Amino acid sequence: MDGWMSTSEASRYLKLSTKTVRKLAASGSIRAYKVCGRWRFRREDLDAFVLEIQSKRVVELVNRALGGGKWK
Repeated sequence: MDGWMSTSEASRYLKLSTKTVRKLAASGSIRAYKVCGRWRFRREDLDAFVLEIQSKRVVELVNRALGGGKWK
């Protein structure tokens, strides 16, 4: 499957443990696909996950800088 990553490849790409990647996939936090009982990941889905996490962190930092005000 060209362009697809295994759990161990995705974990190295994200710098997370394989256990964490499996949990994120099972919860739907990362888009993943089960193929023959094994999780498979597309790089663009992993990149989207990273961007979402980074965006949430920026919002948190801005909210703290505003003294608890809500910025979205």
